Amino acid sequence: MRKRLVIHLWFMAMAAVLVLGACGSELSGEPQIVSEAEIVSLPTPAVTDTPEPIGTLTVRGRLIQGTGDGDPIPAGLAVELLVLDAQGEIAGEYEALTGAGGAFVFEDVVRAPEYAYFVHIGYAGVTQGAQIAPIRGDEEDLSLDVIIYERSTDPVPVAVTRAQMLITYAPINEFGIEVRLDLELINTGDRIVTTDMVADNGWPVSVQIELPVGAFSIQPMQIEGSERYQVDENNALVWDTWPLHPDQVHSITLLYYLPYTSEAVLDQAFGYAVMNGAVLLPNDTVTLDSEQFETDGEFRYRVLSGGLRITRLEPDEDISPDDTTLIKAHDLLGPLSADERLIFTLSGRPSRTVDVIKPVYEPDDGDDSTSSLLLVLGGIGVVVLLAGIVLWWRQRRASVMVPLVGEMPGPAASKDALLRALADLDDAFDAGQVNEATYHARRAALKQRLLPLMDDETDQ
Repeated sequence: MRKRLVIHLWFMAMAAVLVLGACGSELSGEPQIVSEAEIVSLPTPAVTDTPEPIGTLTVRGRLIQGTGDGDPIPAGLAVELLVLDAQGEIAGEYEALTGAGGAFVFEDVVRAPEYAYFVHIGYAGVTQGAQIAPIRGDEEDLSLDVIIYERSTDPVPVAVTRAQMLITYAPINEFGIEVRLDLELINTGDRIVTTDMVADNGWPVSVQIELPVGAFSIQPMQIEGSERYQVDENNALVWDTWPLHPDQVHSITLLYYLPYTSEAVLDQAFGYAVMNGAVLLPNDTVTLDSEQFETDGEFRYRVLSGGLRITRLEPDEDISPDDTTLIKAHDLLGPLSADERLIFTLSGRPSRTVDVIKPVYEPDDGDDSTSSLLLVLGGIGVVVLLAGIVLWWRQRRASVMVPLVGEMPGPAASKDALLRALADLDDAFDAGQVNEATYHARRAALKQRLLPLMDDETDQ
C-alpha cells in the first residue's frame, strides 16, 4: 500500500509539471486569474465498465542521462511499470532491470483501450519517470525514452519567476488578514534540486518557505489526501517535497492568516532570487508602503466570489473608484537577490470583510432550561467556535476553488490555446476536481492535437 501511494503521488507531481514545463515562460509572468466564463464545472462522465484486458503487449525503452556531467546509466537498475485502467485503478505492475545503455523491456503487459502506462525509477534518491498516454487497445509494442537526472542541493539554478500575494480581510476582523501566496519557480540547471532535509513522508524537501512571523491556520492547496507538503505551524514554515525538475515550472499555493488591526509588516524570505512579484489589495482604506513595490498601484483585477480568486479587467472597461470589487496591483519594482527579503507594510483598518456564508441558528422546541443553557454557552464560546468554523470553511472551500475549463478548445484552436487548455487541465487535476479517467482522456486528446502544431513549428 505504501509503495502504491508513493507511485500515485509521484504521478500527480509529474502530471502537474510536465505541461507547465512545456509552456515555460508563457505562464511564468501571469498571475492566477480566471474569466467568469471559465468558472464552470466539468461534466460528470458517464459511469462505464472498465474494459477487461484483451491481450498483452511489450513496453520497451531506455534511460537517458539528462545531467551533462552525470554518471553513465549502469546496467542492473530496477525499473518499474505501472498500468492504470480508464478509471485510474491499477491494472498491473511490472519490474525489469536495465541492460547495456540503460535499455529495459517489459513483456506480456496487460492491454486494453484507454490503459495508461507509467515507467518510473528511484534514481539519485528521487522517484523519476515518464508517461505513455492512454492507448487504443490494439497496440503490440510501446516505447519511450525516460530522461533521468542527478540530484543537487545547490539552490543557485532555482529562481522564483513569480511571487504574488492576494490580500483579503478575514471574515472576523479580530482575526486580521487572509493571504493567498502563489509562487512559481524554475530550475534552470540540469540536476533535480532538493535540500538535505527529509520530510515525514520520506521524501527530500525541495523548497522551504518561511512565512511572515505570526502566520497561522496555514493551508497548502493540494489534492485531498496528498502528502506533498509538511507544515510547521509553530514556526510558520512549509516544506514542499515535489522535486524541482530541470526546465519545469514548479507551482506552490498557500493560504494563511495574519493578525491585523490597523498595521502590519509582512516580511517574507524565499531563499531564491525573485524575478517578478506583486501584492494585490482590495479597493478599501488599507494602503501599502514599501521601497520594493509600487506604492500607488493600479486597478487591474476584480475579485470573484469568496475573495480568493480574481479576474482581469477588460482593457476598455469603465471602473468606478467606489467599486468595492476592484483589486489594485502593486508590482515589484525590480528583481530581488536570493538573500533579500520581500518586505512591505499595510496600514489602515479595512471598512469591510469578504462575504461568507453565515451560520444561522434556528431554535427548537426544547424546554426553557435547555434554551438557557445554550444561551449561556453561546455567550461564552460561540464567537470562538464560529470563528474557527468560518476559517475552516473558507480554506476547505478554497482548496477546490480552481478554475476549470468545461469545453475543449475548438477545432481551429491555436498552439497557445491548446497549451493553455493543458495547463488548466493539470491545475484542475492537481486540485482534485477532475477524476483520473477524465484527466487522462482529455490530456491525451489535447496532446494529440498539439503534436502536429509542434512539428510544424519545428519544420519552419
